[in-house]
Amino acid sequence: RDGRLAIVSIETVAYSLGDEFNYEEGFADDLVDEQADFLSGAENTEVVAAVRELARRFDTEGFRVQVSGQPALQSDLAEAIQTNMARFVALMILIIALLLFVLFRRISGVILPLAVVLPSVSGTIGSMAIAGEFLSAPTQVLPSLLLAVGIGAAVHILSIFYQHLDRGIQREEAIALSLKHTGLPICMTSLTTAGGLCSFISAEIAPVMAIGIFAPIGILLALIYCLILLPALLAALPIRPRKTQENRTQVGQEADWIGDILVATGDFSIRHAKVAVSLTLVVVAISLLGASQIRFGHDIMKWLPESHSFRLATQLFDEQMNGSMLIEILADSGVENGVQSVEFMTALDSVEAELAELPPMEGVKMGKAISIATITKEISQALNENDPMHYAIPQNRELIAQELLLFENSGTDDL
Repeated sequence: RDGRLAIVSIETVAYSLGDEFNYEEGFADDLVDEQADFLSGAENTEVVAAVRELARRFDTEGFRVQVSGQPALQSDLAEAIQTNMARFVALMILIIALLLFVLFRRISGVILPLAVVLPSVSGTIGSMAIAGEFLSAPTQVLPSLLLAVGIGAAVHILSIFYQHLDRGIQREEAIALSLKHTGLPICMTSLTTAGGLCSFISAEIAPVMAIGIFAPIGILLALIYCLILLPALLAALPIRPRKTQENRTQVGQEADWIGDILVATGDFSIRHAKVAVSLTLVVVAISLLGASQIRFGHDIMKWLPESHSFRLATQLFDEQMNGSMLIEILADSGVENGVQSVEFMTALDSVEAELAELPPMEGVKMGKAISIATITKEISQALNENDPMHYAIPQNRELIAQELLLFENSGTDDL
């Protein structure tokens, strides 16, 4: 406003620029291609990178240029999701490896579960790539979910296998006994989990729907690897039985502190059944009370650090230009060409005026409201020598229809 501030707000570009995309020429020709598709995630990132490079060239000490807008936000979120997901998965693998070592105290007990689960995770991400599905905020939970579910099934098999192996049972027989003992529970657990996640397919939000498609694929892959790959690895690797202090062969006689804790917990639950049930009911009641306090929200700005360049640019944009976030409201007249009626257009104009005068709520204020009624008033004014007195809704249906037809045929980008 004072000659020293420039803000570049990238609005949505509705057409794909194609393989021949060039920043210097051919831009307008590609945009008018009627057969073009919407921009893909990769193309959106390419456009944002080009705009930021242009902004960087003109950004100087006396003339600051900052970039804001929905495409820029999408590009930054995609980059953040990829970076954070890689860090989170690596940290989760490290924690799982430590816990597996504490549980089994064997190197094979750490390597084998991860060797079973990691291929299922990579297979799921690969299936998303084949299907053309991009990672988003909801779908980035898939690797963590698959790691948790797959590790549990592998640990179940290995725990029984190691017990039999340490009792002196031959390896092949120990593998068979472990699968006989755990096969059905693992199958039922995996199938019911996959079936429950399939319910996400009914979601109307595409990224949430993707969870219902690809999460069951990953869980079924983990099940297949557990039942086929894990026994093969157990048979092929030189896993030796652990030497114990005494040659005990009966079930439950090993000096296993984890097993002792579980047995003691089970004994307490049996001997004090009423106390266990009462404590469970108390925990459930407290949980329900806490769940009732959940408030749903979707403030994307808070996903980014306060020092993030996009967040700072958006805050500056909001201060100087009265708002950058959009809320779209669809008004349906219920009849064909109902927008041409004087009553509907007048009602729409009244709603627009009321929205524009809304007081700030919870720190959020309305910056500007625009609708087809706004365009109609602008056309009416333009057709009457730009007289401000004619900035109004025509009180004739045929005149509204003619103005909208003129608008449609004018080739304007505002449509």
